[in-house]
Amino acid sequence: MTPRPIIWAYEAREIFLEYLFFISEKDQGAAERLFEQVERSLEPVAYFPYSGRPGRVPGTREIVSHPNYIAIYEVHDDFIEVVDFTHAKKLYPPSE
Repeated sequence: MTPRPIIWAYEAREIFLEYLFFISEKDQGAAERLFEQVERSLEPVAYFPYSGRPGRVPGTREIVSHPNYIAIYEVHDDFIEVVDFTHAKKLYPPSE
């Protein structure tokens, strides 16, 4: 089975980087571990796109990347797109 490439939507990547920056101000090692854990958590999705739970937003799927963080992604024919990234305690999807 050929893995599908995983790409990040610009906004999702920015959110993820904001979390990493915030954490790195207090503990650089923790930020590096979080980065590695999130990247590792997405590796199986490349092979098994529907392994994440059905998302709370129609058309998305979710994977717990860390006990405190969730990656939200969409499955496309040729790739996986991470469309959002959120803290587990944050209201998602945000109310309008």
